[in-house]
Amino acid sequence: ITHGEERTLVSAYRFLRRLEHRIQLAQAAQTHALPEGAPAMTALARGLGFVDLDAFDRELGAHRAAVKAVSDTLGEPEEAPDARVLR
Repeated sequence: ITHGEERTLVSAYRFLRRLEHRIQLAQAAQTHALPEGAPAMTALARGLGFVDLDAFDRELGAHRAAVKAVSDTLGEPEEAPDARVLR
């Protein structure tokens, strides 16, 4: 990957890890699911420093799109060798 793609992925990773931790703190559980309902999502967004849910949604959408764009440039993964075959 390029340096620009690396920066994109690092930025998305940091955002998503921060989001994950905030969700887990709010739910007092090891979960990765966004809360359901506008009040819970708004509280999550504000807890992350966003002024409103729309700003949070835009930021999350931008990170998701950026990661997908990088992923789309990587092509298909090489087939893993069969672990049962000794070489």
